[in-house]
Amino acid sequence: MDQLEYLARAYFHPDWNVEASTPAGAMRNFVRDEPPEDVAQLGEELVLLLSANPTEQELHDVWQHKSGASWDPVITGWGTYRQWFQAMLAAVS
Repeated sequence: MDQLEYLARAYFHPDWNVEASTPAGAMRNFVRDEPPEDVAQLGEELVLLLSANPTEQELHDVWQHKSGASWDPVITGWGTYRQWFQAMLAAVS
């Protein structure tokens, strides 16, 4: 399992907001709780993914379908998938 999938399944599961009140809080928990090498690996995965300039639909598919996240940034009004992926990258950088 790659780190993006691990993040999505472990930190954005159906009741994720019991452990963190915001998506940014869930990201802070990931950075705080996971080994530094896993945090760095997530950053590398995000850089690689974003450097391919994927469409919003492709980012949706990666986050919702491939990674299995239960939280959807677009449906909840948080922003676009690209903004979410950039925010995740900023959180681990």
